[in-house]
Amino acid sequence: MGLSDVKHAYAKWSTTYDKDHSSNIGHEITAVEEIVVNSLLRNIEYNDVLDAASGTGRYALRLAADGKKVTATDQSIEMLDKAKEKADKMGLRINFKEEELAEISSEDASFDLVLCMLALAHVKEINQPCRELVRVLRPGGFLIISDIHPNIQAEWGPDHKLYLHGEEIPFPAYHTDINEYIDAVTAAGAEVQAVIDVPMQQQRGLLPGPFVLLARKPENRI
Repeated sequence: MGLSDVKHAYAKWSTTYDKDHSSNIGHEITAVEEIVVNSLLRNIEYNDVLDAASGTGRYALRLAADGKKVTATDQSIEMLDKAKEKADKMGLRINFKEEELAEISSEDASFDLVLCMLALAHVKEINQPCRELVRVLRPGGFLIISDIHPNIQAEWGPDHKLYLHGEEIPFPAYHTDINEYIDAVTAAGAEVQAVIDVPMQQQRGLLPGPFVLLARKPENRI
């Protein structure tokens, strides 16, 4: 299993992704994650934004509507097409790019804020993606990563599958410790400022659903 499997999953899911996330599948995780991320964004000054692994534009559309200059990338052209359709209907100008997290085409120090939301769980080796996310960040800029909590990823594991439109599709989850994210972001040259376990009601009680990591690129780092 690898990137091609996840890419296939999102291509298949793109036709119902927004509907699913407004009803039951994934809605709880995105809802509680957005509360925390929105709180962080209120305390950050930024204008140029990269929404990496944007999907159907959950953050890209809102930030563009707020007047920010937004670039949105994703490995799934099908997901990006959905985001483009919504942007066109809303009259928003967003720079959409089909590309992998490990190979971001933007130049060094291009953005004040970089987001990577609920994506790295499905990437086995996250050091290179984190290097890219920090590379394109300006000195003093902020990086926000959210993801499915490692407790859940440990339950899913690398053999996890989604059942979409009558098809069983590989949808792996690789990371069982938040320190994997902290270490990757730190090694990439950013300073981790907070890691927030976001509570969510589950069958076993109130447990972390997603987590949110906030980091900043030092002023003296190019």
